[in-house]
Amino acid sequence: MLIDTHCHIQFPQFDADRPAVFERARAAGVGRMVVVGADAQSSAAAMSLAAAHAQVTASAGIHPHRAALAGADECDRLRQLVRQGPVAAIGEIGLDFYDRQTRRAEISAPARQQQEWLFREQLAIAVNSALPVIVHCRQAHAALLAIIRESAYRGLRGVMHCFSGDCAVLEASLSAGWFISYAANITYPSAAALRDAVVRTPLERLLLESDAPYLAPQGGRGARNEPAAVKGLAIYIAELKGIEPETVIAATAENAGNLFGWTRAQEKR
Repeated sequence: MLIDTHCHIQFPQFDADRPAVFERARAAGVGRMVVVGADAQSSAAAMSLAAAHAQVTASAGIHPHRAALAGADECDRLRQLVRQGPVAAIGEIGLDFYDRQTRRAEISAPARQQQEWLFREQLAIAVNSALPVIVHCRQAHAALLAIIRESAYRGLRGVMHCFSGDCAVLEASLSAGWFISYAANITYPSAAALRDAVVRTPLERLLLESDAPYLAPQGGRGARNEPAAVKGLAIYIAELKGIEPETVIAATAENAGNLFGWTRAQEKR
């Protein structure tokens, strides 16, 4: 069974045809998808989808892009959502030091400090709730790895979503016991380093994701992405690793169950 461990099908991009998106996912063999929150509102929407669809699992979190607007009240709202549950993880959380407005690789020091505060607040929620984390990281790997190594967060389990680091970051993430998730941006011509990372990632630590509506595969680049695309991603990763697609599918499904705490009976629903 294919599992899309990271998608945002609660976003407005899917409002017009969400039932068809579910159907295409089922036809592609996607038996479960993790619908990931980016703020309190989208986290609540993910939870609503999970309540309505057996194949959906929700996560709740505040994306670092929302950090400037996220204060104590937003974190309190997130805690309330987690208590209401069920959610399988805290995410999407993390650090993103890339300045999207100036297209520079460094945001201001106050913006960094706000992101780091928000990240720690949400790591604490994960620790207190005994939940894993789904982590976004862009141009901030040294800072992020330093934080997750802090004593307060040791033993916390998680996944590096849409991995974008180098080999040193990969090894550090694996040494911390984390899973590594890849999306279809590994199919882009410029992504040779990511393809090398896929080869270096042990099968027992690898996860698949669509990141829908983002990161459509090279053949449909620029279009809206969907969970069904993880079938092609599994095939592509199998080719990179020189193994059968069925091996990738089975291993990544088991890995997702291990991370998010699903039983085998639940996985077969």
